[in-house]
Amino acid sequence: MKSILIVEDEKTVSNLYRVILKDEYEVEIAGDTKEAYAALEKKSYDLVILDLMLPGGSGAEIAVELRKHHRRTCIIIISAILGGLDGKEDLSRKVQQDLHANAFLSKPCSPALIIKTVRELIGSKQEEEAARG
Repeated sequence: MKSILIVEDEKTVSNLYRVILKDEYEVEIAGDTKEAYAALEKKSYDLVILDLMLPGGSGAEIAVELRKHHRRTCIIIISAILGGLDGKEDLSRKVQQDLHANAFLSKPCSPALIIKTVRELIGSKQEEEAARG
């Protein structure tokens, strides 16, 4: 089963993400940067969902570190920090490039969009792994 780490300090939000993903994926939660780094030291995840504003640091720092040590891990940033990115695709693309994220979703976002994005990224990762053989 593919694994996902959710890095989110708001428990109601992280629990919602867990509920909508747990039937298809192994899901773990980190509530701050310290917990996130500890989880990432123990295990490689197929996908990490990151909030940008976290206690103890920034989700951006975690994204940069992920790319250094876990290059094949997919990253989805879900954050209100750049809220309302609708119609601001250039800014969204810049955030994705700067943080090496595979996707950026603005809070609040629908559970359906989260599930769709996760499935697309993990599906493309599986295809890439199969092609490598």
